[in-house]
Amino acid sequence: MPILFVPPHAVQAEPMADSAPATGPLVALAAGIAERRLATTGFPLEQPDFNAWRLEVRSEADFISLVSNCYKWWRESWRDDIQFLGENSYSRAKSAPLWEFTSLLRHLRTAQQHSDNAASVAFAERWLEDACGVGRPESSELWRACGLALGRAMLSAVTALSDLAEYAAVKSELADTWKRRVSALASADAVIVRARVADDLGLNLPTRVLPHIDRQIDYEWRVRIRTASDDPAAALTSVVERILLGRSLVPLPCSYPDILDLLDCWAAPDAAGAVRLAHVVAELANYANDREFLDLVADIWRRLHE
Repeated sequence: MPILFVPPHAVQAEPMADSAPATGPLVALAAGIAERRLATTGFPLEQPDFNAWRLEVRSEADFISLVSNCYKWWRESWRDDIQFLGENSYSRAKSAPLWEFTSLLRHLRTAQQHSDNAASVAFAERWLEDACGVGRPESSELWRACGLALGRAMLSAVTALSDLAEYAAVKSELADTWKRRVSALASADAVIVRARVADDLGLNLPTRVLPHIDRQIDYEWRVRIRTASDDPAAALTSVVERILLGRSLVPLPCSYPDILDLLDCWAAPDAAGAVRLAHVVAELANYANDREFLDLVADIWRRLHE
């Protein structure tokens, strides 16, 4: 019977089926992490149904399915807790398996879905060769070896995550920060905030771009909340405001190098601010031609620096 997730020193789990791998250690570790998270933050953590996954890898399709399930769990469902616990690790060595597994899933998934991504395709082929001896496996035994290698990486990452969750749960300051972060993420409704801020700013956003905008907001918000702001609602509003304003800039009647030349601020700390100012002037001021526009920008810039 293949044993995908049992390390050499572990106690053998009871057989689940004639051809199914023993998922007991992985299930137990994940359940322990969820229990610590619930006890520490008061919020449950969705558990993946490992027993429903195609863990018995015998083909490329099986491997793709396993990578997809791992990605959705590790990179989406548990992403925030993994990021938090990894960033607050008591040692780099302990968090290393988290980042290694994260990178592995990102490259494997990208290579599977975007064959034109040369970097990820090359990474995936090197990893497959290390796992089974060839960069492009074909036989069922070779794919089985790749599945076993992915399982070992998964078990290593979850074991490390379990240790870090236990550490965070007993460190009072870290536990409080974890609780604030999870609470902030759970209470935020970015879609509602985006709609409100867009209305406040008089922005009419095309429906087709809303999913992209919402993904931007979600990413920036999750990065922002790592600071565990005492006012998460205000922090989310600030993130939404900046993203929407960035998308609403009107085109300049000239190029941005013209602005940098005009104000002599190439690569200066205030170069980006100078171009943003020019966009505001382009939107609000009346001017007859490019020369008049540049004179307006130069005059306002001079007044701001008097």
